[in-house]
Amino acid sequence: MSKAILLSAICLFSAQLLAGEVESIEDLVQHALAVHPDVQAHAAERDVAQAEAQQAALRPNPEFSGSAGLKQVDADDGSDSGYAAEIALTQRIERKGKREARLAIAEGELAEADVGFALFRRELEVEVRRLARAYLIAAADARAADAVNNRSRALIDMLKQRPAAGAAMYLELRMVEATLLDLRAATHASLGRRDEARIALNGLLNRPPDLPLRLVEDDRPPPTFPTLEELSAQLAGSPILLQRETELARLRAEASATVLAAKPDFTTGPFLSRDDAGEQETVLGLSFSMELPWRDRGKGSITAAHARTRWGEAQLAAEQRALQNALAQSVRAHERALAQLAMIPPDVILELRAAAELAERQYRLGAINVQLFLDVQREYLNVQRLRNEAMGAAWDTACDVFRITGIDLGAAP
Repeated sequence: MSKAILLSAICLFSAQLLAGEVESIEDLVQHALAVHPDVQAHAAERDVAQAEAQQAALRPNPEFSGSAGLKQVDADDGSDSGYAAEIALTQRIERKGKREARLAIAEGELAEADVGFALFRRELEVEVRRLARAYLIAAADARAADAVNNRSRALIDMLKQRPAAGAAMYLELRMVEATLLDLRAATHASLGRRDEARIALNGLLNRPPDLPLRLVEDDRPPPTFPTLEELSAQLAGSPILLQRETELARLRAEASATVLAAKPDFTTGPFLSRDDAGEQETVLGLSFSMELPWRDRGKGSITAAHARTRWGEAQLAAEQRALQNALAQSVRAHERALAQLAMIPPDVILELRAAAELAERQYRLGAINVQLFLDVQREYLNVQRLRNEAMGAAWDTACDVFRITGIDLGAAP
C-alpha cells in the first residue's frame, strides 16, 4: 500500500470521526486494514523478500587481480635486473542448478511474506468483527438493564412517597431496592464488557483508547454455511494452510541448494604476465582453480536439510488435520448457536419488553404484586441475555469458519 493511499484513508476516517458520523462494522474492518501498524511492517517485510529475490537472480561478479614488483638477479654488471608484472581476470562459474536453487529459496521467502500478509489481514478482520459484535451486544445488554433499572428506581421513589402502611409496604420497598442493586451490577458488567471491546477496537484502529465509538446497530442474523464437505473443499486456499505449503517449498529448495553446495564451483579466466629482467618474457594464458572436496563433502548439512524437509512435510500434514478438526468443530458449534438463536426470535424480546413496561404500569395501579413485577423484569433481562449470547456465539463461530476457509460472511451492512 502506498503512502498516499494510507494518508488518504487516515484523513477520511479522521474526518468521519470529527464529524460525529456513525460507522459500520465494515467501515471498522477497512479502517483497521488501512492503518494498523503491522500493515506497514508486513509491507516492509515483503519489500525485503522481493529485494532478496532480485539479488538472488544475479550471477557472480568477475574478479580482477594484478601484481607487480622489481626483479633483481645477482650478476656482476646487474644487467639482469628489471621488473615482473601479472594481471588476471577470473570468473567464478557456478555449477548447473545453483542459481536456480538460490532463486527458488528467495522466491519461497517472498511467497511466505505474501501468505503471511494475507493471513495477518484475515486474522485482523476476524478480530475486528468479533470485537465489534461484542461491543454491540454488550451495549444492548447495558441498555436493557438500564431500562429496567430506571423502572425499578421510579418505583422506589413512588413507594417512598407513600405513607407507611405496615410490613407489606416495607418489604416491597426492600425487595425492589435489592433488585435494583442486582440490576446495577448487571449494568456495570455490561458496560465493562462494552468498554473492554471499545478499547481493544481502538487499539486495532490505531486510535486513542478512550475515543468514543459510534457503531451502526446491526441485528441481521448470522450467516448459514454450506455442508462441511463443501467447506472442506475450500481449505486448499486457506492462508493458514498456504503458509505451511510455502514453508515446505522453501525447505525443499534449501535442501536442493545444500546438495548442490557440496559440489564445488570453479574459477577460470585469462591472465597476462610480463618479465623484463635482462630478457623479456611475456606469457598469455588461461587460469583454472577449484576446491577439492576430499574432507568436507557437506554430508552433515545435506542430512540436516533433508530432515528439515521431512519436518515440513509432517507439519503440513498435521496442519491439514488440525484445520479439518477445527472446521468441523466450528461448523457444529455454529449450528448449535443458530439452533439456540432460533428458539428466541426477535418478536419474543419485543413482547417481553412490552410486558416489562406493562408490569410497571400495572404495579403502579395496584393490579399486580411486587413479586410478579420483579419476575417479569428478570425474565425479560434473562431472555434478552440468552438471545444475545446465542447471537454472539453464532457470529464468533461464523468468524472462525471465515478465518479457516475464507468464505464470504456477507458482513457488509
